[in-house]
Amino acid sequence: MTSGSGAPAHIERGDVCWNAGDFESALGHYRLALDADAGNVEACSNVAAAHYQLDEFKESAKFYRRCLKLDADYVEALFGLASALRGLEDYAAAAVYYRQALALEPDRIEPHWELGFTLDALGDVIGASEAYRACLNLDPAHGVATHLLNALTGTTTLAAPADYIASLFDDYAEGFEQSLLDDLHYSVPEHFRAEMTNIFGAPNDMRANNDSLPISWALDLGAGTGLIAKAIKPWVENIHGVDLSKNMLARAAEDKIFEQIFVMDMADFLSNHRDGAQKTYDLAVSGDAFVYIGDLEPVFRGVANRLADQGWFLFTVECLDIGDYALLPTGRYAHSKTYIQDTAEIYGLKVMDLRKIIPRRDGNEAISGYFCALQFK
Repeated sequence: MTSGSGAPAHIERGDVCWNAGDFESALGHYRLALDADAGNVEACSNVAAAHYQLDEFKESAKFYRRCLKLDADYVEALFGLASALRGLEDYAAAAVYYRQALALEPDRIEPHWELGFTLDALGDVIGASEAYRACLNLDPAHGVATHLLNALTGTTTLAAPADYIASLFDDYAEGFEQSLLDDLHYSVPEHFRAEMTNIFGAPNDMRANNDSLPISWALDLGAGTGLIAKAIKPWVENIHGVDLSKNMLARAAEDKIFEQIFVMDMADFLSNHRDGAQKTYDLAVSGDAFVYIGDLEPVFRGVANRLADQGWFLFTVECLDIGDYALLPTGRYAHSKTYIQDTAEIYGLKVMDLRKIIPRRDGNEAISGYFCALQFK
């Protein structure tokens, strides 16, 4: 039996699992390939990549380093190690490997913005800007690089590009809820529950009186994995969810919280009736989604067109003290109290509640936000 016998077959089986999204099984097959041929660089790289997909960045980095011992110029391992180190927040080391890999293959598009993000984390504004621009030289329509460069340079736009939002949350979907609730101390669902209780009464009281639920149809804009939908569900018969991220909505579908989901831009959904959607909704909600939109007028206009008489619109934004809205260095938008009030008035939405909250934390910093409750009259 030769040294490499069996490895190609295991790699092929691993590839089948990988293509099906079963990274755990793929890892098993790739490990068998590497066991069969310890010098197989492809098998070693595949093991590292599978660990990366499973968010096991330390193991991923270990196997990418092993690849580079076998072949110091194996470019997939160089790019992979850079990404794994970025996942471990070892930005200085990640930048070294991104640059080494890009020196070998400078026409790769994605690593340029990843290098930019890495350098931004290191406080290298000039280097980050150059990396984002290098990405845009290769792909002028690249939404991620465009948005991150705008955030870095303080250039406020109307909204984040759709492909930036979709890419961000498609990648984030797997560990989204745990990250929000455990790492960022995300409190937005609690504020929705409190406001729903304030407006409609406690769910226990409704059940005790055998009352029907006060909301027949609700619409969750930027629905994500359904955290806000779960929070409002005790008061609502049916909920539709809209989001740009198909992976986030796929996770939400597992909990069967939505009667139907729509993978699309929220303003487009509101302005154009879709098969399966309601013409009007009794409640529209949006938790922490408007941080990716600067100009809220298209959304407010659409909500006003789709809300029933006396319908409610509940949402959160991050706080801005001066001006209407601004793109922050974090890549998120903030909105002022007066902008919310003025825009609501334009579209016949009465401000019933607008209070300061702390929607989440960023490290030791408490993020300042507003919880807003508007009613269509």
